Amino acid sequence: MRSSLVIILILSISLPLYSENIVLKLDLEIGEPNDIIFDRLIDIATDSKNDIYVLDRKEKVIYKFRENGTFLRKIGRAGQGPGEFSGPCSIYIDSRDSIYVLDDLNRRIEVFNKDCACINTIRIINFPIGNSKRIVVDNNNNIYISGYYPNMNSILVKYSPKGGILKKYELPIFEYAGIAFDDPGKRIVNQYLVGGSSCVDDNDKLYVSYSWPYLIKVISAEGNEMHQINGKADYSWTPFIYKTNEINGMLFSESTRTIKIFLMKNGYFVNSIYVKDWEGNPKRILDMSILRKNPESYYKIKGEYAVLDFYSKEGKIVYSARINNKIYFLCSDKKGRILGVKLDDSDFPKVVRYNVDII
Repeated sequence: MRSSLVIILILSISLPLYSENIVLKLDLEIGEPNDIIFDRLIDIATDSKNDIYVLDRKEKVIYKFRENGTFLRKIGRAGQGPGEFSGPCSIYIDSRDSIYVLDDLNRRIEVFNKDCACINTIRIINFPIGNSKRIVVDNNNNIYISGYYPNMNSILVKYSPKGGILKKYELPIFEYAGIAFDDPGKRIVNQYLVGGSSCVDDNDKLYVSYSWPYLIKVISAEGNEMHQINGKADYSWTPFIYKTNEINGMLFSESTRTIKIFLMKNGYFVNSIYVKDWEGNPKRILDMSILRKNPESYYKIKGEYAVLDFYSKEGKIVYSARINNKIYFLCSDKKGRILGVKLDDSDFPKVVRYNVDII
């Protein structure tokens, strides 16, 4: 069994100054508790006590930890009944410590109270596709589910507390579509926007981030776009373009992408990005039939790292931090610390938490 709990204060990162100087320090690392094996840790949330809730999609369960990393209990189990999961993909905890779990395979939301008892099941008829689906809830218990809705030209839909559609946010879709090649099959390239992420502030203002490309939209509580942020970065956001015998190909998954956007207690919002640093030109055209058999002939990963871009509520970038580990940052707690999932060299996951000092 791998280590269960390690507390460390060893990592400090201070990068080029923007309008603020931000230092990150690792203060908590949670490994596997006794008799539990972490598998696919896909999302994290925290409550008003800063207890930590970790969603494991493969094991179909939530692990709850105290603020200090002590394991408390499991929530949920595999199944299709109340409080059970088939494909949990996102977790959100509101101001009353109600726990919302988005389950894409059951096409519903399971709601638990602060005592971790299941109190409601919300059916969702119109469900996004793709690998990245996220849930947030506003002060009126309205639900926002981000993900790719191919028939709505959207990556975000607002639902009522009972699951009815209230609003479709018509956001642009970025594609390389209808590119024909000079061969008899006329293979076509199509890169779909397969997901996104959103967060909502106390005034129900929305911040919506695309998985790809680097694009953030700020939307008022009334649903009007206030402004748009086209992020600038020194790493490539262009995934591989590839040939396929299918009419519609899928976005190549091994690419730089936004993991999640979330709010901090100081009013900043953070865009969490995971970067794949490629050797060579990522815009090369790939033949998928060959790629599946011999991927090393097409590309080599030089490195992988995380980026946290800090923005003011007005959309001005105030700092950008790079962390040279395989970390997926997923949320912030009430003390302004940032939590994520870290993979070691063997891809075993741990939960990590960083203090954020603004100088």
